[in-house]
Amino acid sequence: MNLRELCRGLEQIGCQTRGGAPHWHASTIRGILANPAYAGPASFGRARFLPRVVL
Repeated sequence: MNLRELCRGLEQIGCQTRGGAPHWHASTIRGILANPAYAGPASFGRARFLPRVVL
């Protein structure tokens, strides 16, 4: 699926952009997919649960 098809699909299901616009641009989708915060690597391995230390 190319970026234009993704834009059409988002518009058909009624998904709006962050600003509330009903029309998506391919450059917006490209930016989302290239951003590590949305892709997952930015947060992978950052959360650790350690035992509670009582002083």
